[in-house]
Amino acid sequence: MNKAIIKDAKPDDALIMSKILAASWKKAYIGMVNQDYLDNIREDHWKLAFYDWLRENKAKGKIVYYENKPIGCGIYGKGRDKGFEHYGEIIALYLMPDFISKGFGKQLIDSIKSDLKIMGFNKCYLWVLRENKHAMEFYKKCGFEPNGDNLQCLVGKQKLIDYRYICKL
Repeated sequence: MNKAIIKDAKPDDALIMSKILAASWKKAYIGMVNQDYLDNIREDHWKLAFYDWLRENKAKGKIVYYENKPIGCGIYGKGRDKGFEHYGEIIALYLMPDFISKGFGKQLIDSIKSDLKIMGFNKCYLWVLRENKHAMEFYKKCGFEPNGDNLQCLVGKQKLIDYRYICKL
């Protein structure tokens, strides 16, 4: 297994994290999200949101480095959904396309789950796009199970469905 270095993200890392998400979305969501939307995602699309979350301590972040290059990231914190405030939430977990299925995602999610446990959570959840079977398989291998909740979200003008997956910490 490839060994990553995982560092806590700082507000100034927001652009690095946004670039990782943009590259990942453009590859991972082909055939799931409208191609026109994917083609027009800018590298700085999530920069302001990540900067604000990290600066205001609304969420924590981690960046995965391999051979001194940022190749993945995650954003997490206290559950944001009504009725799930006592859960940790993994808001985003993405890798650069060339680094998927090489063990880096498992290292990242394990690090985040460990932090959530230290923060006092016994369970955590995340949302996964209904069509994203690859991600569902990955999360199941990491101890997550769907709980039956779903959420309709709007990505551009496209209505999509996310499923909630829960894991004991």
